[in-house]
Amino acid sequence: MSGGYTPVFSTVLDGTLYGRWPHTGVWLCLLSQCDRLGRIDAVPALLAAKIGVSESVLRECVADFMAPDPGSRTGDLEGRRLELIDSSRDWGWRVINHSLYRERARKQAYDSARTASGRDAERKRSREVPTPPAKSREVPLSDSDSNSNSNSEGKAPRAKRSTATRLPDDFELTPQRIAYAQEQRIDPRRTFENFCDYWKSASTASARKLDWDMAWRMWCRKEQKFTSGSNRSPTAVPARNDDAAWAEAKARAKAIGFREPHATESVSVYMTSVKLAERPPVSQTHAARLGLDRIKRIGAASN
Repeated sequence: MSGGYTPVFSTVLDGTLYGRWPHTGVWLCLLSQCDRLGRIDAVPALLAAKIGVSESVLRECVADFMAPDPGSRTGDLEGRRLELIDSSRDWGWRVINHSLYRERARKQAYDSARTASGRDAERKRSREVPTPPAKSREVPLSDSDSNSNSNSEGKAPRAKRSTATRLPDDFELTPQRIAYAQEQRIDPRRTFENFCDYWKSASTASARKLDWDMAWRMWCRKEQKFTSGSNRSPTAVPARNDDAAWAEAKARAKAIGFREPHATESVSVYMTSVKLAERPPVSQTHAARLGLDRIKRIGAASN
């Protein structure tokens, strides 16, 4: 029989074998005779001689180990400890839970090796463990604590990290911000109003920024990309008024099936083209009439 390895845990004597002699001694000795597959392939006379008990005692213990054990921890095969390797003979057994306890021992040995080599400590240090409030950086250290830490670690103190904040109430449209918006060819005041309304009404975590000037510049670039991508230019769109040309254009738009707000949008569709973005209308009336002409052409085509 080739040599094997059977781990023995202290719980072996804490279960249903507690206080049962000679069963405890015979069981431990039988475990020492297992091969790597948990088999004890030897005749009872040989095993009894090795253990130092009579063959009758050995057979009596083996019979009990093969019987069901309602108090077993695992419950496999009704709690039996042994089973015959070959049903055609009355000797040669297999330890039923041998692989289970061998795997448990392997894991314990692996964890012990990681701890001894320091790999387990390194793994634990790499985890992101939240700092308790009492030890956070926001709580100032006493002079004695700060001196002891600097002397023991020999490291320079960390720079205090900036804290993200919501849009300040005093965030204004400064000349520098206006200049940046104009560089992007967008309307500074309209863009600024949209910027402030959006971030003041936002309730998500992203409404807090570390640098609001940087957020303004990013907003301007996105606005420029949006307006240029949709062929719209705020400088070419006049404000609404009660001009007769606007009223006529809107009435014509509604007459051919446009509804608000599409009627007003259709009036300005022509002047928001790339050509008029480069050459804006000379007046709001001029712009409205250009829109009206386009609407008339749309109506003529639909008829």
